[in-house]
Amino acid sequence: MRVLFGYWDPGETGGPDRIMAGHRLSAGQVNRTAFAFLHSLPAAHREWGPEVWQAMKAWPPLPRAAPQGGKGRPAGKPTLSRFQVATGIRTNIVHQLKGDEADGVLLLLPDAGSVQRWATADPATDEVLRVWYVAVTRARRLAAIAVPQAEVDALTHLLAERAVPVRVV
Repeated sequence: MRVLFGYWDPGETGGPDRIMAGHRLSAGQVNRTAFAFLHSLPAAHREWGPEVWQAMKAWPPLPRAAPQGGKGRPAGKPTLSRFQVATGIRTNIVHQLKGDEADGVLLLLPDAGSVQRWATADPATDEVLRVWYVAVTRARRLAAIAVPQAEVDALTHLLAERAVPVRVV
């Protein structure tokens, strides 16, 4: 999604949440667009970059998008995975986890202001908050939340207020 945002709105330096708010886009609309785009791409291979670039230029942009020539163009060669023995660890997007569980879940919240949003937003109207809820409720034993260092104290306080055991590492 960040790559698409980088192409569609190269002047914006904020995270996806800020971009969605600035363009009045729902997380659902953005996710559906990004997933449809990714699904349309061929499997990665050594000359994959130019194909992705052509697909990005041809894909209908989100409302109010303003691509600027080659800005935001993906660079470098794709990393092709080598066969690895299964470790029991998997990565998924939250939408793939609905109805599923795992012993542990890691939720990454890299954008500044995420803890404040969690504390004050209304889950009835905030799609992103509902997605975070789905993520942490998939954990059977451990839910880990990664936030920027500047937000650790606020998250610790928020969770402690709600009697959620907290360990900062």
